Amino acid sequence: MWPGLLPGGPIASILGLRWAPAGVKGRPAETWHSRLAIRAMSLLDEVKRRVDITQLVSEYVDLNTSSRTPKALCPFHSENTPSFVVYPERGSWYCFGGCATGGDAVSFVMKQENLSFSDALFSLARKYGIEASRDSGRVLRAKTTVRLRRTRLRQTTSRHC
Repeated sequence: MWPGLLPGGPIASILGLRWAPAGVKGRPAETWHSRLAIRAMSLLDEVKRRVDITQLVSEYVDLNTSSRTPKALCPFHSENTPSFVVYPERGSWYCFGGCATGGDAVSFVMKQENLSFSDALFSLARKYGIEASRDSGRVLRAKTTVRLRRTRLRQTTSRHC
């Protein structure tokens, strides 16, 4: 477990979480990462459930919805033939062209508007009328911070090895 997630660590203090040992008021002990995951995932699941990816993508590109899988020119690179495909039943998208990337509604907004994960998630939550608490934002920012620190640590260690 990362030291920042331990009781008294920087992320724990940012979140304002207190550690409850087993047996206190009949509650079992919880790990910090399980609390983070539960709060963040409930908001993410709600956003994914409510967002119609076809409608969302069609706000940015001209989708050809004549087939079961709508297609368009990819908004992330220039091309002449439609290679950007939306899968409404899965709530995902994929570009078979030059960028060869895919994802869900949150990753599309992240890439299209150049936002972080938490900013894109809260932007979609606001847009679709989903109430996102302040605690959820702190949890997502903390998770993003931990992820960025891990990535930077891996990059620096790989350079020095």
